[in-house]
Amino acid sequence: MPTHDPADPPVVIEIRRRVRPDARAAFEAELKALIQESLDAGNESTTVFRPDEHAREPEYRVVIRFSRLSGWRAWQASERMQRRYAAIREHLVADPVISEVTGLEAWFTLPGEATGPPPPRHKMALVTWFGVFTCVTAVSQALAPVTATWNVHLRTLVVTGLVVLLLTYLVMPRLTRLLRPWLHPSP
Repeated sequence: MPTHDPADPPVVIEIRRRVRPDARAAFEAELKALIQESLDAGNESTTVFRPDEHAREPEYRVVIRFSRLSGWRAWQASERMQRRYAAIREHLVADPVISEVTGLEAWFTLPGEATGPPPPRHKMALVTWFGVFTCVTAVSQALAPVTATWNVHLRTLVVTGLVVLLLTYLVMPRLTRLLRPWLHPSP
């Protein structure tokens, strides 16, 4: 399981682009090439949300997860990315809108939804604490019969590894969705 340097955290990037209706096919081809090239720079996953087929000014939303903020920054500064962005810009109605989310905020982004501003830190801390407490308790209890005789360091390594996986892929997405009205109250 990879460990993350707090000074160089994973990052989620959301890019919104309004595409000229007559340029959708060319834009899609350029976007596909851009995504393929970004995989070498630390892009862990990309989700493309396509606009309605009949939209007057189609807006594409692309959510990218980079393993390291430094990888994203290096990719942004690279000549390859600059060439691809220049080719993509020819198909746009306006400049793209780019937002980045790092650290705890990344756990509070739901696939398929706009990133927007993150919830207040105290709410993120409380939800994270609840998720960690629940997972540590459940995993520790479930593994107790097997790990009771293990060295404390090995037991802690296994429990925390499973907890991080559960939090990242199962618990935090569900808690974020369940608690959305409290985390992001309507104005």
